[in-house]
Amino acid sequence: MALGAVNRSRPLIDFALVALMEPMTLLILVLLVTLLTFSTYKTVLKGNKIQEKESKLQQIRIKSTLTGGPNGGGRSRRWSIYRRFDAEIAARRWLEKTRRARKARLIRQEDEEDFRSLPPLIVRKAVSSDPLVGDNCRFGTFPSDDDKKTQRRGTIERREGRTLPFEYIWPLVASWLIVLVQSVLRGGHGAPSAIGLACNSSDYWVLTLMPLTILVGFSLYIGYRLRLTNRLKVVSNYTFVEGDLHWIKRRTLVFPAVCTTAGVAAGLLGIGGGMVKGPIMLEAGVSPAVQSATASFMILFTASSTTLQFAINGQFPGEFQFDYMAWIAFIGFVGGFCGLKCVGYFVKKYKRESIMVYTLAATIGLSAVAMGFIGLQSTLSDIENGVHLGFHGICDNK
Repeated sequence: MALGAVNRSRPLIDFALVALMEPMTLLILVLLVTLLTFSTYKTVLKGNKIQEKESKLQQIRIKSTLTGGPNGGGRSRRWSIYRRFDAEIAARRWLEKTRRARKARLIRQEDEEDFRSLPPLIVRKAVSSDPLVGDNCRFGTFPSDDDKKTQRRGTIERREGRTLPFEYIWPLVASWLIVLVQSVLRGGHGAPSAIGLACNSSDYWVLTLMPLTILVGFSLYIGYRLRLTNRLKVVSNYTFVEGDLHWIKRRTLVFPAVCTTAGVAAGLLGIGGGMVKGPIMLEAGVSPAVQSATASFMILFTASSTTLQFAINGQFPGEFQFDYMAWIAFIGFVGGFCGLKCVGYFVKKYKRESIMVYTLAATIGLSAVAMGFIGLQSTLSDIENGVHLGFHGICDNK
């Protein structure tokens, strides 16, 4: 057969190659839409649960008012027809109380299992065996365990009430500085290495991987401290409010792993990490208000660090496009202001935190549709123009 000859009995297009290669070409787009769709689905489910709970609480309040309150003060009136709701209200309250007790038992079991993997608590003991002359006792006084627990609870509550807890802020600032120093020393297409490192050299990879171990160490350290604090809260009979997390070993490992996935999604797929971390926090039981504020605070560190990475790696869309950056910053400011004022107004007016959850779900869902459409359009355009769709080398200039 001559060189370049084709089999005229078969189509010119090799559909087998198309079927094998094209799906992977669209892999990033598929991963993006799938991740955002799943996040939207889980967020809507969480919003439905919160809304159902809020509706039940409102119904209980209304029925309790119509029956004259807990003492039945209105039963002699025509409203006495609502007496039949008393049993329903009592049954619902009993069911909620039973569920809360069962949940509390499960949480207590998880806490006790986690405590076994922690070092024993160090209790300060008196020097003398006589309780009257101990270090922490005055003559004629007998401090009880309840007094010690109350004192510990007060200390914990004061620490929890601080606006900027130093023991949690300094690892964030240190991590941000480590990433900045690493980027400056390593360099990229946008800026040369400050110490003259050659790309793909052994020193280059050491400088790339070493900060990663430090960041992992920070996460493990903070997780260990959270477990110790959780144990101190439990043994001190600290009152956990709804949305507070009991930090056990499993959670201190799962949350950083999820955030790693969010970071990969943000860098590889081009979506905001908050779109992944937000639904995860809601699924773990964090209240919507806490989730929104926490995600916004994390975005401050993530966005600033990512911006510096893009600048050093030369990944900005052009040179000195200050109008482009100013426009994006303005849109972000307007969005944040509307979220803070407008959404906050409706939440306070209707007393429903589920509005925040549905807003997050709508944002993620619209992002999935918009980025799916734009990504497909961009991919098809690149295919028509013969643009390389695969990954580039780290040291490539283009």
